[in-house]
Amino acid sequence: MLRSTHQPCSWWTFFSVALALLANQHSLLVGPRGSGKTHMLKMLQPKALNAWDHELADEIRAGVQFRGIFVPADEAWRQQVDTIGHDLPAEMSSHFRRAMFTTHVQRAVASCFLQLTHDRPLKDRGYARVQLEKPIEVELCKSIAHSWKLTPRIHSLLGIRQALVDRTAALYDSVDRPHSLRSLLEECQLQTTPAVLQATSAFDMCTARFEGTWCLLFDELEIAPIEIQEMLFRSLRSSDQSLVFKLAMSPSTKAAELFKEVTGPSPGNDFEEITLYADPKEGSVFCESLWSHLTKGTPAEHIAPWAVFRRSAFHDPDAPSPYSRRGRWQIASSSLALKDPSYVSFMNHYRIDPDNLEKVSAQQRDAVLRKIGPIVGFRDFMLKPSRIAAQAPKLRKDKARPAALYSGWEALCLISEANPRWFMGIAKSLLINRQSTVSRARAVAGDSVRSPHIGGRKVSCLHLDDTEYIKRFIV
Repeated sequence: MLRSTHQPCSWWTFFSVALALLANQHSLLVGPRGSGKTHMLKMLQPKALNAWDHELADEIRAGVQFRGIFVPADEAWRQQVDTIGHDLPAEMSSHFRRAMFTTHVQRAVASCFLQLTHDRPLKDRGYARVQLEKPIEVELCKSIAHSWKLTPRIHSLLGIRQALVDRTAALYDSVDRPHSLRSLLEECQLQTTPAVLQATSAFDMCTARFEGTWCLLFDELEIAPIEIQEMLFRSLRSSDQSLVFKLAMSPSTKAAELFKEVTGPSPGNDFEEITLYADPKEGSVFCESLWSHLTKGTPAEHIAPWAVFRRSAFHDPDAPSPYSRRGRWQIASSSLALKDPSYVSFMNHYRIDPDNLEKVSAQQRDAVLRKIGPIVGFRDFMLKPSRIAAQAPKLRKDKARPAALYSGWEALCLISEANPRWFMGIAKSLLINRQSTVSRARAVAGDSVRSPHIGGRKVSCLHLDDTEYIKRFIV
């Protein structure tokens, strides 16, 4: 888990999705859990962009027109708010949730102000630095405290943030005292966007920043209360040039139904939809970048990942064509033809010789071979040859899926779908670094393929055929 604001910068791999997210416009970032949504939104904070080390970092930083305010999501926090809210009358429950959410966002705004002024990374490149003299900071905090109805002990940005922490605690403590809660809710802001604009406008005025945009970065929107989701979705239609929204969510959220409404926001018009689903080619390149970060600073840093994990069962980069005599698809086709009469009958229907795919026309390769290639390889692997020609082929008696089909670098890239969390979890698990575990993994060819010492330990990075071991990570 990333514990500091600037930590994501060391892992941010630059690619097209990042560029789209940096645009000064409303965005909806969609992807499964672990695909990097949180990581990317964190990178848009001033402190993280400041610490970002990349050959194009200076050029890209100069083009960022907004200051990012990262609003984290917390499943435990959501459940806590919902549980308490259910015990209140309907109207007060709604006000309570909105007050809690707005206070949560206000704390994020205060944290962003601190990143711009005091909370700078150790290696400060000067990006988005704001010199805030003490008298100006006092006046700024007085203005914010007045707008947000706060009484900080000290008129400083840290004092404002602490006052918001105290307000959150007070809201929780007042739930059992309706009169006290009602009085406290009257002091809280229930409309999030106006509350944010009150503070950002004051900050811009005190720092003489007359043309600028602020960006609210909402993470894991699917675990926010439905009314909050709807409010934020509708914000994507906002035309206020001083505030943009970038929302991250998994595609399963119920609030996505809002986009089907006539009055709901529409992609391409109101916001840019950015998906974190990579095609196989792009995903392979991205996984190589993740691998280079995973091994950085170790003796394996300059070892290609396919030299560690081996090639996948049906990938042969040295063959000029998969349909050549020694190509993997030709080998699988000839092997299956000896086992499965139905495959031979299928190929005869298209007048294709299963033992001579190299002679097949380009049109038939596109129409037939490329569609059935993976099925042929898998079927050949799963069927064992019959001793009697007329007898139907039988399945192998493996009790679980053959690990060889799911082993190797290319298979790892496809299985993980370029999802950083999935890839890192599988890759780290397959880098076996305990001698007691090595005996459980065997190379398909027989001998283990061992890489040099990594991180002070000898590791065995194998093309595994131990089903019981590998299925823990892949099945």
